Amino acid sequence: MKTFSRVHNNIFVLNEINESNSRVGKCYELAGRYVSDHPDSVLIHGKLINPFSKGMSEVEHAWVEEGDEIFDPVMDKRFPKHVYQSLFKVEEYNRYSYHDVHKMTSHNGHWGPWS
Repeated sequence: MKTFSRVHNNIFVLNEINESNSRVGKCYELAGRYVSDHPDSVLIHGKLINPFSKGMSEVEHAWVEEGDEIFDPVMDKRFPKHVYQSLFKVEEYNRYSYHDVHKMTSHNGHWGPWS
């Protein structure tokens, strides 16, 4: 999979993500763990379109919002919020605060998704 990462200011470079990456398929856990350690961040569950896969596949996904930035835990990269939203055509389902994440993981016994 190909992604972009910021090198300096708003200059981005194309990266390759190894499909065997141990982070792939763990977005809910990785994003939830990140928010549980960062009280000012927001966990988002939703879907996005992967523009680098054949057929523009939709993916159920979790990511983190911190101010004007998005942290994608699978790619382990930060993006300006508007770039991430535009590039991946995100659709948010739910937003969870630091306290919500602790409550939902305790109640459900897993990192998500939660309904």
